[in-house]
Order: sequence, then structure tokens, then C-alpha cells
Amino acid sequence: MVSGHPPATLARLHGGEVDVALLPLPADSERLRIAEVGHDELIAIVPPTHSWVGRVRVTARDFEDEPIILYDRQSPITERTLACLLDEGVFPRVAAEIDHLEALKNLVRMGVGVSVVPRWSALRELAAGALSAVSVVSPRMPRLWGLCYLDGQQQSAPIRALLEVCAESLPLRLAQGAVAADELRRPEAR
Repeated sequence: MVSGHPPATLARLHGGEVDVALLPLPADSERLRIAEVGHDELIAIVPPTHSWVGRVRVTARDFEDEPIILYDRQSPITERTLACLLDEGVFPRVAAEIDHLEALKNLVRMGVGVSVVPRWSALRELAAGALSAVSVVSPRMPRLWGLCYLDGQQQSAPIRALLEVCAESLPLRLAQGAVAADELRRPEAR
């Protein structure tokens, strides 16, 4: 198993270094077979004392006066976040940029700024009350995921089994993050 940004992952797939890639769609490549495996959502995370706590959603304009902590500049998370803000004429006040999600969440928890992350990546901190989640109103925040492999490539039995297990389990795993975070936002769950 190897992690990486979509362009590097696609290059590994085409180069034969990996057999299957889990990527946010659309995947920008030819000769791929793609099995859609579910949706997730990028959300804003804030410390528990932040003024957004208790709000159901925020817009790009709400980020105008907030320092923001960006994930790795080459990440689709950051690309979507910046596009969401810039689409509305909001120029982010970048407080930090870091390529490690755990460190990013710690910076948010310490009050350095707000950030945007996949909902499922912050479930532990949300459940513990270390962070709060707020949906961001933007068509860029929901993501569709797909298992990708080369068209015409013969898959070994273990790879076929992996594809089957992922196709069965990933939709639920991705959806659980959305359900769990929605539960955490309800006032009675606090």
C-alpha cells in the first residue's frame, strides 16, 4: 500500500508500481477502469471555543477574517479549499501550510486557525470534543471516490478479492464519517 497525491498515484498505476488506486474522481487519465465506491465531504474544523461552534454551515465569506491552515499545497483537499474560497472572491489568510493531517488538526485545536479536511479524518477528535465540525456550503466539498485500475489488465485473484472487499466496505466507511459527524453536530449530542 502506498499513499500519494492523485497525479503521482496515477503515474504509479500506469508504471506498474501499483495494481489498484483509490482516488477522488474524476480521475484525469485514459485507459482506466473505475469502480465508484462512495462519497465523502470536506468540512471546516475549528477548536471547541471558536465562534463557528454550533453553526450548521459556513460559506466562503465566513473564511475572510479567519486564519486558515492549509494541507499540503499539492493536495486535492487544498485545491478544492482554495477554489471554493477564490470562487467567491475570498483571498485566504494562510496561517500555516503543513503536509501532515495529525499536525494540522493539532494546530487547529491550539487555535492557530481553521482548516478544511475530510470529515472521516477528524472523527476521533470530534468524538473527543477536541475539535468541532462545520459544513462548508460549496459544490466543491462533496467528493466521489473510485477504485481505479488499468483497462485490459488481467487482475490476479488477490487483487480481484481486494477490489471486491473495497467495493463492499468503502461506501459504508465513507458514509459512516458523514453520519457520525452529523450526530456530533446535534445539540443533544454535546
